[in-house]
Amino acid sequence: MALSTFHLQTCSERPMFRTICARDLALLLNIDVNVADFRCLPGIVEGTDASGDKLRHVPDFLVTYENGDRVFLDADGPARFRPLDPGVGYSSIGEDEIRTEPRMTNAREAFRYSLHQVSMSDRLRLQAALRDNPSISLVEASTAIRMSDDEFACIIALAVKRVLHIDWSEVIGPDTRVRLAR
Repeated sequence: MALSTFHLQTCSERPMFRTICARDLALLLNIDVNVADFRCLPGIVEGTDASGDKLRHVPDFLVTYENGDRVFLDADGPARFRPLDPGVGYSSIGEDEIRTEPRMTNAREAFRYSLHQVSMSDRLRLQAALRDNPSISLVEASTAIRMSDDEFACIIALAVKRVLHIDWSEVIGPDTRVRLAR
């Protein structure tokens, strides 16, 4: 399943997914501040299964984390698969874990704003406001946005682009705390 209009901030190439569950995992990777980059369907990986038999498998993602670790990730992939390359890890994430709320809903809603353009003046005004007060509510942050008709879209877009930090594991609402990203 390839979506030509699907834009992910941290995906280094054209997103392609085998399943809806894999697409949902990509949305979560997109808002995970620990993810530096990921590639979809990165190619055949040789490994072993639980019994030690050799397998060839194409994982859903190759994820590079900010600390440099690289891990193959699958949405509901084969259990106990281990790549032969000891420098790369592997993890299969179950559908129940992927679809944990409210994080999944937040990821889906934030995705809508991933291409939203924020003016430099609005971004700088908001960053200055957060320098004076390191944690403000979403409503307070919206007062710094003057060039856009959709203040909240600007704030969410800046959070997806990792200029701002929002806790995606909580329901996003007027009192959601907004901070500068590290």
